[in-house]
Amino acid sequence: MENEIIKKFNEMREKKEKINYIYKIIEEFKYKYSISDLCKLLKITRLSYYRWVSNGKKNYLIKIEIDMAK
Repeated sequence: MENEIIKKFNEMREKKEKINYIYKIIEEFKYKYSISDLCKLLKITRLSYYRWVSNGKKNYLIKIEIDMAK
């Protein structure tokens, strides 16, 4: 699981693309692995992920940047 996800994440070049891609990775793998495990691996909170989902995904990039800075 970890290698597969990290490989996809490292393919992204710009920071904003990586930030947005974190959530896209979870969307892609959420049926294969638990959301909780994916969030731990990608070092984000489940709350951040669920907020992103509920806020229409694109509107949540600012919060993502704050979470990544921690």
